[in-house]
Formats: sequence, C-alpha cells, structure tokens
Amino acid sequence: MSAGESLTARMRGLLRTPARPPLWVAIDPQRVDRPLSGGLLDPRRDYFAVRINRLHLGYEREWFTRYVPVVFAATEFSHDGTSTVAPAMVGPGLIEQLGGATPVGTVVADTRVAGPHPVPPEGVAVSVVLYRVEKEQLAQAFLDVVQSAAGALDLAAGIAPFTALAKVVVNGVTALVGGDQPVLARRDSFAPVTPGHYALVDDTGAVDPADLHVEHGELAQRVGGGLRPYRASDYVLYSIEGVPPTAVDLARLPLYRLWQDVMGQATTAVSDELWNGTKAIMSTLVGLLYASPDLTWEHARMLEQDWTQTMVTLREAAVRRAHLADDQQRPDMARSRALAVLDL
Repeated sequence: MSAGESLTARMRGLLRTPARPPLWVAIDPQRVDRPLSGGLLDPRRDYFAVRINRLHLGYEREWFTRYVPVVFAATEFSHDGTSTVAPAMVGPGLIEQLGGATPVGTVVADTRVAGPHPVPPEGVAVSVVLYRVEKEQLAQAFLDVVQSAAGALDLAAGIAPFTALAKVVVNGVTALVGGDQPVLARRDSFAPVTPGHYALVDDTGAVDPADLHVEHGELAQRVGGGLRPYRASDYVLYSIEGVPPTAVDLARLPLYRLWQDVMGQATTAVSDELWNGTKAIMSTLVGLLYASPDLTWEHARMLEQDWTQTMVTLREAAVRRAHLADDQQRPDMARSRALAVLDL
C-alpha cells in the first residue's frame, strides 16, 4: 500500500456513520444568488478549490458551553500521478474568531480547505465531517499543533513532505475526536468537476431540499413567498469552485527560483555569450513549466510566452544601458586627451 493509499484509509476512518444520516443537497445554480461561473472544469486549463462557505451550529446543542466544534474536510485527487489527500481542520478558535456565539448559533464563512490545484481528469472526492468534542477533554496545545500542521500543507514542496504533514493532521483529528460519532459526515465524488454549492444538513425532516437556496453566502429556506436564513439545525455549506491562474502563487513553486535566475542574468546579458547562457537556462525552465504537476498545460503555455517576452525585454534594456555607457565614455576620453596637451 502506497503512502497516499495509507493516508486515504486513515482519513476514511474518520467518516463513521453519524447517529442520524444527514441530508445532502446539491443546490441548483438557479437557487444561488451569486452562482459560481463556468461549466465543466477543463483539466488542461482550469484550477479548482474547495471552500467551506458557512457552518451553522444550532444553539440547542450547547455548542461552546459543553461542546466545541471541530470541522474536518478532506479532498482526494490525483497529483503528479499519485493519489493524494488534502486534509484540513477548522477548529473552535477560528470558528469563534470568524463567527462568535450568537443567540441563533455560530457561523464561520469562506474558509478555503483545498486548492488551488489543477483539475484532475478523473475528478475529485470531498469529505466533510462535523464533530463535537467535550470541552473539558480538549487539549488546546495539541489542537494548536494540528491546526498549524494543516496550515503548513503545501503540495508544491513535494509529495513526501506533504504526506508527512497530512498524516499529522489526520492522526491529530483522530486523537481529538476519539471514538465519538460525528454530528455530520459525508463523502462525495465529483467527476467531471463542476463548480457548485453543496449543503450537509442535520435534517429533522422539516425541510424540503427544493426549498433550500444560497443567499449572501449562507443557506436559506423558502418560506411562503420569501427567503429566510435556515436556522432549524446544524449545517455545513461548502462549494467547489473554478480558480483563475492568477490565483496560483507562483513564488511557492520550486521552478520560480530558476525564473529569478533567468531574470537576473537577462539584466546583464550584454554580450552574445552571456545571452546564449541565459537562453539555455530559459529553455530548461520551459521544460519544467510543462512538466510541473502544479500547473495546467494552458497556464504553462501562458507563462512561457509571458516570461520569454520579459526575458527579451530585460536583455534589450541591458544592451541599451551598455550602449549608453559607451556613448558617455567617448566624450570623456576625447576631453581627457585634449587636456593632456596642456601637460606637454
């Protein structure tokens, strides 16, 4: 069993059956006030991200008095030919910071738990689990370590270190929740990948899925002729969204250091020999662009064109500066020779 498969098995161990099966609803885009743009995501062109849009906690469960919430999310997909799990944890500290206890519950909004990553051809699977942990049993220092590990996950650093940190997160969540049943738990596969909103609801049988909408980033229910925020029970609203290439942090990629070298050499490549050396490094960089598992093919093509033009522009500026320096030196040399006559 590979490291990725072992991690997947551990992660799925957290998906124990809740005491009551939750209601899962794919919200029709026509029932979303700000629907996510785009149709099917193209693996050659598009990036995806998974976001927890809203977590509502029913006040009747004694949240933050007897229990604290722990949300675990995991996104499974292929990266560099390897099965990968991107785990994330939203702990009570972040929930209180973004939401805060209110008479009608607590919310946490717009927390990205995966991505941006290139869309894999075989699709993705998303697991969302809401646990309640006895407040007196919570080890805050241990929780902080797990949350820090989750925040440090970065596939661009390589599969091996990523998997090691991912195991820390999964094992840490397992230790935190112990053998407790989750309040909500669900795993779903999306192939092909389409942007959309999905709700996981601790349903009491009082809501019709066709009446659920997304309004102002939270779940709403149609009652009579209008919409009102859904407050009847706990729920997690999450989404899969397309992400533009501009959202990808290129500076975190290993190949970006090589691009910095190209720029540095292009600014001094005034001779043909230096320029040929710069172009040779750029040729290597182009190969890395298309081979990178963190970039789509279309994004790599765009970067090749943009970076090549930038390299040429930097070199042309270097040559102009060199010619300007030569032009400034000629009058100085003539003036020096003329003044030298006075010393005869």
